[in-house]
Amino acid sequence: INVFDNFDSYVVNLDGRYNFIKVLLQRPGIKTVLDNPRLNAILSAVLIENIKLAIVNNSPQYALRNSFVLEKIMKCSEITLDSSLTPYTENTKNYIISDALWNCGEKRAALHMLQTSFEKQIEDVTDLYILENEETMLLTSTDDVRGKLISWLSELKLESHSQIYEKYIHRAQDISVNATYLNVVANFLSTQVHKIMHTHEIEHLTQRNQIDIKEATELKSIYENTKFSKQDRTEAWRRMNRMNLQISRDSDKLKSLENQKETYLLHSIFAFIKILTLTNEFDSDVIDKLCELWVENDKNEKLNRKLSKKMILIPIWKFLPWINQIASKLNYDKSAFQNLLIKVMIELVTEVPYESVYALISVLL
Repeated sequence: INVFDNFDSYVVNLDGRYNFIKVLLQRPGIKTVLDNPRLNAILSAVLIENIKLAIVNNSPQYALRNSFVLEKIMKCSEITLDSSLTPYTENTKNYIISDALWNCGEKRAALHMLQTSFEKQIEDVTDLYILENEETMLLTSTDDVRGKLISWLSELKLESHSQIYEKYIHRAQDISVNATYLNVVANFLSTQVHKIMHTHEIEHLTQRNQIDIKEATELKSIYENTKFSKQDRTEAWRRMNRMNLQISRDSDKLKSLENQKETYLLHSIFAFIKILTLTNEFDSDVIDKLCELWVENDKNEKLNRKLSKKMILIPIWKFLPWINQIASKLNYDKSAFQNLLIKVMIELVTEVPYESVYALISVLL
């Protein structure tokens, strides 16, 4: 899909295609004509491209107008490429129209349409059909829909990050090979990790828990000491029970937050790694975010041990923008982070020596 410097100059072309299809739909007997699967596929494919073109060029009204015509084609006659493909083309129609609605500012309507479609969506059709070029344009992958829902729900804040994770990420991420979807997932999860880190909620809960445990211990010693009056011991017992209840609640919340942070952190890094192994499309952005998360968590032994076999799957030249930072982090520690850092540095020096040796020498000197 092209982004035009002057989209207005292309509007005549877009209008021409739109008006041609609109006039065609007004002809008597069009339902019979649309029973021709190839014509139906071509008309729908043209409209879908028109809608995408208008969206990327910030012309949502053109996208919405073409969406109405696309819906009319679907109502005139079900696409008969293969009767078993109809549910998939219906999903694509809903995906395209909801995207047009979203870009027109009708965000809740768009979200509702896409969620409803996703709930009815069935598995992808990869490798099940041999399709013509125009037919493949009528299919939208489940990952594309998931990715859009993650972005929209996180923007509108209608569901918590844990709900979004459970519904659209938890089981899908490990099996997905859709780099665009994985990029949405990785960015969403890394954002949640940074939010947890920047609020310092884990640190505050830990500190409060330690203070409460100390106070509860002191209250217990008062309750057990017979030198104190019965009234004082009774009051200490009551306060101790209330304190223990608070400690239990805080401990559960702390454990949940720590598990959530570790899960999001691990899955976001794994998603970034997978993107870098699948495509070069997002390299400049993804390698920065991956290395930033990695370096920020240099003390996390468990994470770095898990990364030891994953990081080396990335084409080593993609680390070149971070060569100076990687070299500057080298030291004599025997941590999991240093072991992985050395692994990456050795690969860099071996595979791309001219670009990496100078950075290493400058650190050693």
